[in-house]
Amino acid sequence: MYYKIDKNTLRKELLLKRNSIEIQYIESASTKIALFLLQSKEYQKFQNIGLYYSFGSEVKTLGLIDTALSNTKYIGLPVIIDQEKMCFYHIKESNLNSVIFQKSRYGINEPDIKCHEVMDNIELLVVPGIGFDRQGNRLGYGKGYYDKFINTFKPKFVMGLSFASQVIDDRFPVETNDRKINGLVTEKGIIYF
Repeated sequence: MYYKIDKNTLRKELLLKRNSIEIQYIESASTKIALFLLQSKEYQKFQNIGLYYSFGSEVKTLGLIDTALSNTKYIGLPVIIDQEKMCFYHIKESNLNSVIFQKSRYGINEPDIKCHEVMDNIELLVVPGIGFDRQGNRLGYGKGYYDKFINTFKPKFVMGLSFASQVIDDRFPVETNDRKINGLVTEKGIIYF
């Protein structure tokens, strides 16, 4: 069954819900989510991983990124190039404290592109979202950057990170340019689609 309200209204409701989660819960749940991801067969299998630098009430990823760097994985972080394009830039440093960041137009930390190279061979792409349904549909912020990236670069596996309260039973309204994810990690475990 489809969710009965439009995507923009649903986006606002789910973002409000996520923003109301207490910071202590966000921290503890993010740690559990990171552990589930790090123990997953996908993380173990793939070497080239695209992660995101967490923002606001998203699942926190900074510890996850540092762990992946210490595991000698090839990590890319996203940079918004223009209204249509997002690229991932390879982080060569051994930890995030050594990386030079700049703020994007949306206030998100992005690696300085003068210091890093584009990484277009991502095997495992880890994505944020405002909400997810149980059919593998992701509701993002509405700009379509991740959908375009997935469509263009076709990573082998796309894994969402989410708090369990962001997962809804009814199916989201889906548009032709929306791309499904292959799996979703919450503080309760991994869901595969």
